[in-house]
Amino acid sequence: MDKIRRLPISVKIIVIIGGVWIIFSAVMVSVFFRLSQLISDRLVANQEDKINYFSAAVNKDIQNTVQKLVELSVNENILSFVRRKKEEFNYKEYEIYRNAYKELSSCFASSMYIDDVFLYNWGNGELLSVDKSLYSLEESETEGWLKEGIETGAECIYGDDQIVYLYYTENSELTMGMKISLQQIKNTLQSYESERDYQFFFVSANNYEYLGNGSGDSELEKSIYEKIDWNNRKEEYKVKKNSYIVRCLGNSYNQFYIVMYSDKKDVLADVYYMWWILGILLILFSVISLVLFFGIRKMIMRPMGKLEYAMKKIEDDCYSISLKLDESMEFSYVFRQFNKMAEKIRTLIQEVLEEKILMEQIKNRQLSLQINPHFLFNSLYMGYRLAKADDMESVAELCLYLGDYFGVLTYASKEYIRLENEIQFTQAYLKLNKMRYGERLEYSLIWDEKLRDEKILPLLLQPLLGFLIQEGVEKSSHPVCRIVIEITDKNEWIYFKIRENSGVFDQSMVLKILKVIQGDAMPEEYFELWNLKHRIEGMYELENGIDICQKNKCLYIVYAMEKRGSLEQYV
Repeated sequence: MDKIRRLPISVKIIVIIGGVWIIFSAVMVSVFFRLSQLISDRLVANQEDKINYFSAAVNKDIQNTVQKLVELSVNENILSFVRRKKEEFNYKEYEIYRNAYKELSSCFASSMYIDDVFLYNWGNGELLSVDKSLYSLEESETEGWLKEGIETGAECIYGDDQIVYLYYTENSELTMGMKISLQQIKNTLQSYESERDYQFFFVSANNYEYLGNGSGDSELEKSIYEKIDWNNRKEEYKVKKNSYIVRCLGNSYNQFYIVMYSDKKDVLADVYYMWWILGILLILFSVISLVLFFGIRKMIMRPMGKLEYAMKKIEDDCYSISLKLDESMEFSYVFRQFNKMAEKIRTLIQEVLEEKILMEQIKNRQLSLQINPHFLFNSLYMGYRLAKADDMESVAELCLYLGDYFGVLTYASKEYIRLENEIQFTQAYLKLNKMRYGERLEYSLIWDEKLRDEKILPLLLQPLLGFLIQEGVEKSSHPVCRIVIEITDKNEWIYFKIRENSGVFDQSMVLKILKVIQGDAMPEEYFELWNLKHRIEGMYELENGIDICQKNKCLYIVYAMEKRGSLEQYV
């Protein structure tokens, strides 16, 4: 399944369209094959029904006329004519002749296929015929047929286009005969054949001799006749390049068979037309499939090529690429989203660069605050005065505090420091300022020593205390300013709470501070609070990293940090 998913789109399109084409072709061929079978069977059955009906009508008519010969052989008028004595012609003899001739004429008129009806009197050699009336055998063209019949006892003799039926009485008084016209039978069958969808010819029922008189091409009929195996008859024969459906109809009583034949392509013309239509449909569907393939491929691959080119440009760090919205609605949406993505990437890169620059600026400024020349100069000047006053103990303390201060400041560039190191740094800073301000500054630092190894962000207190001393203590009119620092453990958080009572920070100033530190741009004033807020929010993903308020003339600053585990002590 994964291999299929990784196939190129063009291959998938070929597989899908090819699969649909194969299924469609298989279904259509199966349906047409079954339908053609049904139609072929129905057409052949209809053809057989038609041929059987027409030939049965002819055979029945001839069978009835042959049966009349038997009836004529015992007819009183016929027998009277045969048994009469040959005397001079008189009216009585004329009456006998007329009645016999009338009986033969009645039989002659019973069927359109009869050319002549005759009787032969063996006693006196007379021949009475409907066609030529009364004459002797020697004067008749029937002489040869009768002699052949008398010699062989044949009941049927075949001529060029006639069949002569003979009936012999038991006492050999007479022989009845009837000539059947094959041409007339042919004309009748052709009149039935309104659509000319079959042809026919005649063969003998005795020895299957070809009698001819067919309705089609004689050479073709003879070729079909030669192909027929009369002992094992098939229904289909191939002559030259064509196949013919052949039926042999009739019965031996009539002494001839009607051989019907039809060109298979004419009989099944509708079926072949259906297959021709199927071929056209399959070719048309193939062309449509190819058009669809190339059309879909173009509609997909062209925008995909543009998108691929643009993505490669992005890989090459070219984020200024932009796609024109000149494709279909779906790809235009994708292009629009790609352009937005590229724009966002450019914006993010710009923001990251700006943020990097800003962070560098913040870090540099933060470090510059810690190594404030003003603070350092004041500390050195204070040491100079203490030395001049021979207060060596205070000089020693000053040097010790400065050592602790700058010792902890060495680790301020690290990502985390131990809370105990931050406390030491803060205490050193407060003691230095206590030496400077004397009784004007009082402070207290209360913290839970169980948190000594917890790792926290560096410089969380000193910049804030520097701000409170510089903006509060120095500018306060109070004789004593007190700063209280509390660090407590609450579940998984470390809370910092700073309070001062210089009285400099009123409500309006607090609102101003809050407005400045909530901005994204690095401010010129209140930088210490702004930096602290953004460092805490960025590191701990907080919405509001610091809370500042004024209550009972005291300024409260509260912030918290999530515990991140312990940190080894610096050597």
